[in-house]
Amino acid sequence: GVAHAPPPSDAVTLRQRAVPFIQMLNECAQAQKDIVWGV
Repeated sequence: GVAHAPPPSDAVTLRQRAVPFIQMLNECAQAQKDIVWGV
């Protein structure tokens, strides 16, 4: 394993925001539902 410096705070924030979004995509895919943006 290579030691990595901790990510900058914006990377942590991006990850925290991305996780629920990815979960939503996975749930919609499993349910075979379309994702509709701003309609």
